[in-house]
Amino acid sequence: MCKKTFFTESIVAQNLQYNEPQLWCMNMEFKKILQFSLLIKTGDRLREFNFNKGDIESRLQVNVCTDNGDRIFFRMERKEDGWEVIPGKLPPWLTLHQKQISGALEEELKKW
Repeated sequence: MCKKTFFTESIVAQNLQYNEPQLWCMNMEFKKILQFSLLIKTGDRLREFNFNKGDIESRLQVNVCTDNGDRIFFRMERKEDGWEVIPGKLPPWLTLHQKQISGALEEELKKW
């Protein structure tokens, strides 16, 4: 359904000014975006993973802080056996603890 909003637009033609109301129709669509953080112990440190679930149900955008304070951005994809990190240049502590991250993520998503 279209919500109708009225705007007044001035039209200048031949040095004369006419004020005519113009009808503009705008469609608004809302999409649910889910954002949450989890504290997960990977290796010898407790790290905060920030998850963002957008338009695609089977994909997540994730970011986490490194030991140096840099932020790593990567994506995860849902597979039959859980969530999997999409390959890229990632530190070993992240790729080695992929199942641990996937398990914590599954537990959290059950709440939503």
